[in-house]
Amino acid sequence: MKILSMVCVTIIIVNITGFVVGYYFSKRITNPKTTSYEEHYNNEKTFHPDVIKTYEEIEKEEVSIDSVYGYKLHGIFFPNKTVDKVVILSHGITANLWDMLKYGFLYIPRGFSILAYDHRYHGLSGGKNTSLGYYEKDDLKSWIDWIRNKYGKNTKIGIHGESMGSAIVVEYLGVYDDVEFAVDNCGFTSFVEEAKFLLKKYCHIKLNMLQSFVIFFTSKITKLRCGWSFNQVEPIRAIKNVKTPMLFIHGDCDNIVPCEMCKAIFYAKQYGIRDKFEVKDADHTDALDKDKNGYINHLNKFLDLVGM
Repeated sequence: MKILSMVCVTIIIVNITGFVVGYYFSKRITNPKTTSYEEHYNNEKTFHPDVIKTYEEIEKEEVSIDSVYGYKLHGIFFPNKTVDKVVILSHGITANLWDMLKYGFLYIPRGFSILAYDHRYHGLSGGKNTSLGYYEKDDLKSWIDWIRNKYGKNTKIGIHGESMGSAIVVEYLGVYDDVEFAVDNCGFTSFVEEAKFLLKKYCHIKLNMLQSFVIFFTSKITKLRCGWSFNQVEPIRAIKNVKTPMLFIHGDCDNIVPCEMCKAIFYAKQYGIRDKFEVKDADHTDALDKDKNGYINHLNKFLDLVGM
């Protein structure tokens, strides 16, 4: 009887601890502190003044559409002379559309129009939390439908993602097959694997058993709070049947999403055109700044290859 009581008490303590730890990490993951437009504008003004100059010179319009989940999505559309091909920009966690303009404007010389938008819970879009791709892939579908409803069903579309934005892109492609190409810039393979990496590197939780404990309870709490669990965001699983041409770009010194993830997801893509560009000495989201000429050259070669 005494042993049974001790077992029961232990189970209760473990579950209470798991709940507390899980709630803490769930809040940090789904409700992180995001950066404002002003912060990103000032960053671009300092590090990418050419982006500010281009932004101020070209035609643009603010756009607001409805998410299928009941909130507003905010974006900025930059039309080219003829809107027959569009690149959509998908930003990373805590960022907003301003963080992606440096990529978008690379497409202007090739005649692309550009749609930059804020994911749910970011920038000027609504939404109570982020889901790292689970809900966002359907918001991306809403933007693609908006483009084709406004500019014609034959409008050619590509998607360029960064970090979480890349995961969103791949999750989208795993469900929908209706775009001409996609660029995955420093995306992760699965959120479970990404969480393990971050727990080990930044929380110093090195034991696999403890990592699994934290992830199990955090995922369960996230499911209760937000309606999705970690194993439902798994780009490496989604990509296995993706036929869309894809370019994968990653820094070989990435301290947030290790470069090995890029290699894994690249080789997991079994169908269609694929290309990969690893940038030497580049950290997370740093590839364009580290090797701008190489980045542009690889992007243009890829676009030539897919006829865009």
